[in-house]
Amino acid sequence: MSTHHRFRRVVSGLSTGGYAVDNSAVFNDDDSEYLIRTPTSAGNQKTWTFSTWIKRANIGANGYIFDATGRLYLRLVDSSFKLECGNATDSVFLTTQVFRDPHAWLHIVWNQDSTQATASNRMRIYVNGTEITDFDIDNRSSNISQNSDQAVNNNVAHYIGKASDSSTYNDQYLAQTVLVD
Repeated sequence: MSTHHRFRRVVSGLSTGGYAVDNSAVFNDDDSEYLIRTPTSAGNQKTWTFSTWIKRANIGANGYIFDATGRLYLRLVDSSFKLECGNATDSVFLTTQVFRDPHAWLHIVWNQDSTQATASNRMRIYVNGTEITDFDIDNRSSNISQNSDQAVNNNVAHYIGKASDSSTYNDQYLAQTVLVD
């Protein structure tokens, strides 16, 4: 993303003025803001990494971070405050760890390498530099078969800031968001 927004820095309750955060975007659900990109041709669907810094401004709705046309998505679930990866039919994983603080920035790295022989290594999630290994739901072995192609990097619409099949938008800040093919 190349959109720059001005953030106001507050120190001890005093405003010190705004400053630009490079490669950042602010999504306001009331304005129905989101990003969409449809690749013209498929890229590497076996091995990819999605990385972003995120700060939720409102935890009143499911916070879709990334969605490849509902076939594979990453979101913060409102009812449980957990991080979920899902696909068109069920949850691929749901963390036991909760993320309740709407004031905290999170660095999320979501990696897929379906060429891995070990099923639990085919899709990994890291938050603030630590790999999450405890899940309430872990269907990675049944949903990510070895050498399988997934929707990410396919020539389908990729959304940031909303679910592909919903008119529910997010209140969130994103910075340094990257999808590496």
